[in-house]
Amino acid sequence: VDVKDRITGTAISPKGERALVEARGEIFTVPREHGPIYDLIESSGAHDKDPAWSPDGKRVAYLSDESGEYEIHIVDARGRESSVKLTEHDRGYRHTPRWSPDGSKIAFTDQKLTLYSLDVSSGKITEVDQAAYESVDVPIDEKPIYDFSWSPDSRFLAYSKMTEKQVFQVFIYSLEADQAHNVSQSLFYDFHPVFTKDGNHLLFISNRNFDPTFGDFEWEMVYKDVARIYSMTLQKDGEPFLPFRNDEATMDHQ
Repeated sequence: VDVKDRITGTAISPKGERALVEARGEIFTVPREHGPIYDLIESSGAHDKDPAWSPDGKRVAYLSDESGEYEIHIVDARGRESSVKLTEHDRGYRHTPRWSPDGSKIAFTDQKLTLYSLDVSSGKITEVDQAAYESVDVPIDEKPIYDFSWSPDSRFLAYSKMTEKQVFQVFIYSLEADQAHNVSQSLFYDFHPVFTKDGNHLLFISNRNFDPTFGDFEWEMVYKDVARIYSMTLQKDGEPFLPFRNDEATMDHQ
């Protein structure tokens, strides 16, 4: 079967030499320019999805319903060895597996709006957090908590979820302390947090830019372009992501 028009997901290798392609329930690796295409699983009787390359480039994690329910599997990046199933769940839908930068853990989300951390070596699963509220009319793979990201040292997870205030706020979870902290200080929608490479700041999107204009046909205010990228300094005495600069005029002293 020609699957080039049935691609439903993609990912990239750590150094960008190859791409992961999810198509018609199979996982392929495709070279950037030269070389063959590998079908990593060749499991025509199962639906494989959500491929994610390990940080060292040696393994690929993915979800497969080969057992009847979606479980996390790992296979070597060339598909030369049989895949290994890491999880055993009750019934349900899982999505969005993401490796920690050190390759020791995989975070993922399920249909109960719960974020988990899976230890790759031991198979132990830790529940990070669960969203009690959700937006309607969004794809299942974009339900909470899906916009999580790992810190560079693999010790923290940042994510957003809707709170009882009915707005999305940003949280940071410590794997060592097994505790989550709400770091949003506003009543606006804050979401899609990402750590900077040095781990000292958190970048996120927030719908808090209000510059209303009147509509051309109706005498009412219209709010457009409300989203902006913001930064948060994570250390109490840390330097801001963009230090304040001010070009002052200088005077010659006689």
